[in-house]
Amino acid sequence: EILHGLRQLAAMRGASSQPDEPDGPASSELFESDRRIAEDILRAFLDKKLAGPEHRLTTGQVLEKLAVHVAAHHNDLFKTLLKQMCSLTKSAQKNVPGYWTLKEEFWKS
Repeated sequence: EILHGLRQLAAMRGASSQPDEPDGPASSELFESDRRIAEDILRAFLDKKLAGPEHRLTTGQVLEKLAVHVAAHHNDLFKTLLKQMCSLTKSAQKNVPGYWTLKEEFWKS
């Protein structure tokens, strides 16, 4: 299931990169740092005990379970991957946390 999710992410990133960009990836492969962070995100959201059957975590859970393990120089990468792999739903109520839901294309088939 994690490998499937990584392939989905690699395909998405490959489709969004421009082939004539000098610094862009030449293929749809993920860089090692991207892969490790993506695996951690997938592992957390696919863990039914943690994220439930809807593959959902609050922003607090994302920070507590995932972001604390990301090196400071990879924070932007973590945020980018999280936004590519999950959807954020913000609460209309001030004291109710928002939640992140893993996009369905990353759910195990």
